[in-house]
Amino acid sequence: MRLRRLDSLSRDDVSLVGGKAANLGELSRFGASVPKGFVIPVPAHHQFVTQHLDQLKARVGVGISPDSDLHKYLINRPLDPKLSASMKKAFDTLSLTGAAVRSSATVEDSARHSFAGIFGTELHVQACNLDMAVKACWLSAFSPRAVQYIGELRTDLLTWSMAVIVQEMVAPDVSGVCFTRDPVSGKWDHLLIEAVLGLGDQLVSGRVTPDAYVFDKVRGSIVERSIATQKQSTRFQNGMIAQVPVSPDVAASQKLTDHQIRHIVTICESIEEHFGAPQDVEFAVTGDELFLLQTRPITTT
Repeated sequence: MRLRRLDSLSRDDVSLVGGKAANLGELSRFGASVPKGFVIPVPAHHQFVTQHLDQLKARVGVGISPDSDLHKYLINRPLDPKLSASMKKAFDTLSLTGAAVRSSATVEDSARHSFAGIFGTELHVQACNLDMAVKACWLSAFSPRAVQYIGELRTDLLTWSMAVIVQEMVAPDVSGVCFTRDPVSGKWDHLLIEAVLGLGDQLVSGRVTPDAYVFDKVRGSIVERSIATQKQSTRFQNGMIAQVPVSPDVAASQKLTDHQIRHIVTICESIEEHFGAPQDVEFAVTGDELFLLQTRPITTT
């Protein structure tokens, strides 16, 4: 069960590594700055599901909540020793000091369904906790939220697979998302960027109102700005994720400079052209560096 480096993948590898990882590999080939990492391919998920098939089948209609006895039992079951050793070796080879462990299902980030926010992500994972974080991602496919969402799509929960991405954890000053077509109005000539201070989990979850910038592609200029006051940001401090107060002058200021906005616009327009469809791109800004964390087709307007 060979692990795959992210930068060795392309969008043709969805069946092996899922939509998110395949798109990240394609971004790397495209020349974008993507945090380094590796992928545990779908056969590992197949093996896990096969080992516990009867227990999973029994809960397929209602899901497995994280506080349930079954979840606690499954997450503490040992991984295949060879897989565990391979993951830790890859972790060390890439010199990861902390990782984001993320789902990459074969049905995820497709042209039909994004599955945004449905599956689990474990942040700032150390090598000693890697096995458990990977199992947590697999089990998130059987959470009540995932079961409900998948049921609404009339898709059998046991007919698709999940790879898992283990990726360098960046500590962003600003996180955000860029829609290369306005997802509300559907205007093809308007690009929308939303941004928050710190980690992007608060943007994805809706806990914080982001800044919003509308860029007119025809005029080549920012035509709307909505600056939100952000009193707290999510940061990693002293070995844990914490809510950190933001000073009043920074809280009410524009989260991205105009120069950064234009740079993001240029990159994301190139990604849209490369993929041949409007894209929903997640990014993180650390210092002067822009990292791309995900790209997927916009599935709704």
